[in-house]
Amino acid sequence: MYKEVAVDPACIADEACFFALREQFGFEKGRYLIADSRRWLKDAMLAVKAAQSRNELKPIRAQTIKSWLNKAGRRVTAKERQLLLPRDRVLVPVVDVWNDWWLGQKTIRDFDVSVLTVTNPPQGYDFTQLSYLPNWQVSPSNSVNRTAVDIVSAIEPLLRIGKEILLVDNYFNLGANVVLVELLKKAVHAGFTRLTIVTTCDCASPERVWNNQYQSLVPADFRCEWLKVPDRYFHDRYLITETGAVKAGHGFSANTLTGTAAAKVNLGYCAYDEAHGVKQEVEALVDDGRASMIWSN
Repeated sequence: MYKEVAVDPACIADEACFFALREQFGFEKGRYLIADSRRWLKDAMLAVKAAQSRNELKPIRAQTIKSWLNKAGRRVTAKERQLLLPRDRVLVPVVDVWNDWWLGQKTIRDFDVSVLTVTNPPQGYDFTQLSYLPNWQVSPSNSVNRTAVDIVSAIEPLLRIGKEILLVDNYFNLGANVVLVELLKKAVHAGFTRLTIVTTCDCASPERVWNNQYQSLVPADFRCEWLKVPDRYFHDRYLITETGAVKAGHGFSANTLTGTAAAKVNLGYCAYDEAHGVKQEVEALVDDGRASMIWSN
């Protein structure tokens, strides 16, 4: 569900391309512009200044683009952030030439879409072609089989771009939870350091269950917390990170039924304000004692 998009910084000097792309990325858009931000913003600024010196950009348009670049270079809120670099894409040493960086990144994992100054399908596309590309399209929801592998695979792109997970699901059990097994494996592989699970389910011996079923899946510094909240306090089910959030219509638990509506789960994007509100509600429940810590490592 969160798509990784590469954009040649030289494209930003094309005002039509800039205005087409400037509001297409972020927490609520289902896409992020993947880049080494410092290097990419510097290259884009140089391209804009060069285009302006060649009279290819009017001063007022150039200033609009420069202002966007300057803002993106400052510390922005999670809601406003459009550029990021997943941990597994950090290259050492740093590659200065964008095209070399892009080619190197494709050996790590291909981008969902690459926007280039010159179209070169299927490697990259001109911005005018994006509306026709399936990999660019973001569907409001995604229906997947309710198996552990399918559920976690659907949200894996979100796991590549965060550090902490908040999972809110009334009926998410600690014991013998195959989705939790898959989620921990992917989260650890992606470099996550913390998982907080909020549920109404209890567990008689949580430490024993964790040690027997899950402890071997995570490093010693991985933090997991299990919070129990009042019954039916949260109606919807959420998986929230700092960079995105999804809602699950039937929850995140696996289901072995086949051939019925219950055999599928609809995963949809969650707005920033709603996700932030859920996090605040969880904090309030903990602060006033209505949520109890069942277990933490």
